[in-house]
Amino acid sequence: MKIVHWIVLGFVIVLATWFIYQTREIQPRVDTTIDLNWRFTMGDPSGASLPGYNDSNWRFLSLPHDWMIEQTVEQNNPSGTAGGFYEGGIGWYRKTIDLSEYNNKEQFYLLFEGVMMNADVFFNGTHLGRQSYGYSSFYHDISELVRQDTLNVIAVRTDCSKLPMDRWYSGGGIYRHVRLIATNALHTQVWGEAVSSVIDSQGRVSLDISLEFLTTAGKTSVSRSGTTSWGRMGTLWPMEEAVSILKGKAAAGPPGPSSLKIPCYGHPSRPICIRCIAT
Repeated sequence: MKIVHWIVLGFVIVLATWFIYQTREIQPRVDTTIDLNWRFTMGDPSGASLPGYNDSNWRFLSLPHDWMIEQTVEQNNPSGTAGGFYEGGIGWYRKTIDLSEYNNKEQFYLLFEGVMMNADVFFNGTHLGRQSYGYSSFYHDISELVRQDTLNVIAVRTDCSKLPMDRWYSGGGIYRHVRLIATNALHTQVWGEAVSSVIDSQGRVSLDISLEFLTTAGKTSVSRSGTTSWGRMGTLWPMEEAVSILKGKAAAGPPGPSSLKIPCYGHPSRPICIRCIAT
């Protein structure tokens, strides 16, 4: 290959790298898992929720994690037959996270897909709340606690000391993913999307799509949303745009769900999948 070709190729690679780096900054919503590099210990050490606590002797692990399966199995353990005779207890998790790269974001959420159980969540030493039930996802708004000039500390205390908890083995700890969501002041609420469908007597499908918006800015915001659906063989069904006006710090949805009539080509033996993208 001639030297000029290598020069052109190098320029293209540099340009592509620069473009990727720049466009990552303008994503309106970042939703990423933060499962790697947590620290864990069994027991209930004093001060473990504080940012300055020394956890250097805790073990490193990645989520999902079940600490109960690591405990001693003994016939006299209170978990009993259903719980596999595993020992209960209290387990702590801690993680440091750098959020300085999100300096263009204004709203932050910490979402736990599943923690078993009695989960007390702390962020930078502040107690965000307790999730007693171990089979439901939950999230916390951490926007006012985020620091971008230093590392942030997440601490989670899980308590499975009172056994038995279930009629089956349930495990203990952060057994599903943890996600960080960073958005602008005006954004779609967490779990604010809903899609439902109705089939009439003639086999036609009516697809209803609704979005809920939230603004944390102290000013009037205008939200425009549109939805496009994909069906079999790449068929596109664009829907009309919805406009919402939010004043101050408020939450709102569009003026009624958007409705879309779709010809029903599906059958129990030939189901169709419809994918909806909201923008």
